[in-house]
Amino acid sequence: MVEKKDVEMGLKIVKERFSDPEVVKSLEGFTKTVLFEFNDLSTSYVLRIENGQLKELNEETVENPDVKITMSSETFVNIINKKTNPIKEYTLGKIKTKGSMTDLLKLRKLLF
Repeated sequence: MVEKKDVEMGLKIVKERFSDPEVVKSLEGFTKTVLFEFNDLSTSYVLRIENGQLKELNEETVENPDVKITMSSETFVNIINKKTNPIKEYTLGKIKTKGSMTDLLKLRKLLF
């Protein structure tokens, strides 16, 4: 069973990806608020990106984020640990997204 601490470890990996020059270059000029919603844990995390740099990652929620990604904690942890394919999970309806497709595509290196 996946717990909150497992999700937080996954988010730490996402945070560490901001130190990858390839990721930073791909996000150049990108300023967005991303909401990760984990309904099974009844919690949300907000990732704020400003000009391609991570400004903050906190457990909270926001109204009208630029990008909203909803999935189970297990799906998230499996994607971060490369145990499952995010495209497959999205196709199966295990990942729900709101936001522009352009923004989602920009985030793929960061998240997956």
